[in-house]
Amino acid sequence: MLRFLPVNINKDMNMSTQPSAIFFKTIEQTIDEHRMINSKDAVLIAVSGGPDSVALVLFFLASQKKHDITIGIAHVNHMLRGDESIRDEYFVRK
Repeated sequence: MLRFLPVNINKDMNMSTQPSAIFFKTIEQTIDEHRMINSKDAVLIAVSGGPDSVALVLFFLASQKKHDITIGIAHVNHMLRGDESIRDEYFVRK
């Protein structure tokens, strides 16, 4: 069963002041260029716990209000790194 739980970012977070501002801006431009998200969309993010998928979650959390979207996070355990995969799963759940 898939459930979307409301996730809200700290109101003080501002993408332009974060170290990852250039990275976030690149994602934003890609989304806009390809019209990937519409207002009121529900976006499901597959997260393994690795740095790339965690960065994607952080982007969507930071831009959730701007895009007026609901975010869902689904953990994907690729089981490629043994015990480290289990630790990643625990990290994502927490």
